[in-house]
Amino acid sequence: EQVSTARGALARVDDVLRTTTPELAQKPMLSRGVATVLEAKHLSFSFGDRRVFSDVSLTLRRGQVVAVVGASGAGKTTLLRVVAGLLEPSHGSLILD
Repeated sequence: EQVSTARGALARVDDVLRTTTPELAQKPMLSRGVATVLEAKHLSFSFGDRRVFSDVSLTLRRGQVVAVVGASGAGKTTLLRVVAGLLEPSHGSLILD
């Protein structure tokens, strides 16, 4: 059962990472080329009055492999979309270096 759940989660992450929109292509933070470090500082995101996640900080280095795990509906996909620049965070900042 865990393997099946992991495969489903991996497929969902793959879907998110393959998402291409005109808005994504216009994001200035993504047009600077390949970054070696992505830093998220105090990210929060809400859909209306519903807080999806708050005060998330992380540093990712190029080539680093990470897993985002949590219960269904916990905000994993939304976090990846914010980090990828598909959604604007309610608060916090993303820095590519």
